[in-house]
Amino acid sequence: MPKHRVTRLNATYLLPQCYPREHVMARIKLTSAAVEKLKAPAQGRAEYFDASFPGFGIRVTDKGKKSWIVFYRIGQRQRRLTLGSYPALGLAKAREKASKALAAVEEGRDPADEKAEARTKCPDTVENIVADFIERHHKRRNKSWKPVEQLFANHVTPRWKGRDIRAIERRDVLRLLDEMQDEGYTTQANRVLAHVRKLFNWCVEREIVQVSPVAGVKLPQREEQRERVLSNQEVRDLWQTFDGAGYPFGPMFKVMLLTAQRRGEVADMRWRDVDLDAALWTIPETKSGRSQEVPLCRQAVDILRGLPTFGAGDYVWSTTYGARPVSGYSKAKLRMEKETNAARRKDGRDAMENWRLHDLRRTAATGMAHMGISVDVIGRVLNHTQTSVTAVYDRHSYLSAKRRALQAWAGALDRVIAGQPMDAAEAENVVKLAEAR
Repeated sequence: MPKHRVTRLNATYLLPQCYPREHVMARIKLTSAAVEKLKAPAQGRAEYFDASFPGFGIRVTDKGKKSWIVFYRIGQRQRRLTLGSYPALGLAKAREKASKALAAVEEGRDPADEKAEARTKCPDTVENIVADFIERHHKRRNKSWKPVEQLFANHVTPRWKGRDIRAIERRDVLRLLDEMQDEGYTTQANRVLAHVRKLFNWCVEREIVQVSPVAGVKLPQREEQRERVLSNQEVRDLWQTFDGAGYPFGPMFKVMLLTAQRRGEVADMRWRDVDLDAALWTIPETKSGRSQEVPLCRQAVDILRGLPTFGAGDYVWSTTYGARPVSGYSKAKLRMEKETNAARRKDGRDAMENWRLHDLRRTAATGMAHMGISVDVIGRVLNHTQTSVTAVYDRHSYLSAKRRALQAWAGALDRVIAGQPMDAAEAENVVKLAEAR
């Protein structure tokens, strides 16, 4: 086949002047808009090469699939390397990958052989790909990657372990979701589907699989927004259980209820971020990507002052002498739930309705709302995203308002735990102070 030689970066890349009849080749200026408009050929495939970057192009099949490619020459061999699928891999990233591949050629390496060798050393089994996905995707982009890793470990890997990920089909995904629902994991099935979808999209982007088997799979069950708020009696029962649980989970769950912060943020609390004298806890980075200053009420400060400290690490809640943050909250929650229900049955009462640790945060927010504290201040306590133009400029001016709101909630919590009704007059006075700026 005749070749067209182009020299770039002192390397020679061979571009075919023509293809077999079922192929179409063209040189165009590749832009995002141009790539978006490329149509599928009637049959076979069409390949379009970038007029400004020799060897780099995009392949479009008669099924409409678009994949980035780069041609190069090693010795007398002409090679083609598939870089990834469009639109999962955008134009800028594809150019970057092509440049890296051609730089490898400059060094005498064959990127296609390296890609094949890497797959041989680490077979594309589900467990290997999931581990790589967690390491390269979630750990780099998601601070809360541990629950995702646990989700795969509990529900996905045990069912698909040892299988080549390319062998996973749509029916396998549907069977996984059906089995989870049969076992009572209805909500978890929705979570698993979301993360398995991300896994296969990531695999498509990296050319591990050509098509995602999750495409078009619908949620197993529509979820209603959870509105569970603990009653005063339930708060009282749980607090007594927290008292008896001891370190780390008993006081940790109390602090979650007192501060209205997320479980993961409380679990990751470090002593370096806590100023007990100033009664202030600074969360360096929250789920929203921002830092958060959390005023500590007197009750929270008293709990923290009574905790052990360790020389091996800085984490407040730890079973490894402070070296790592505590884990296993779900199991701890189940133990406390059993203890609470046992105590209720002993008193001739029914077991508690199902509750979650996140309900502690919602209960605190609802309690503050019932006291008349403004939605704006509660939103600041919860660190919800502020959309106003002045949000960036006045966030610190709310510190005193947040402090009064959380202290008011702690006072109301004290009365609830003691079995007393909330003093409406006192609450009203606190609210007026909290809203005074």
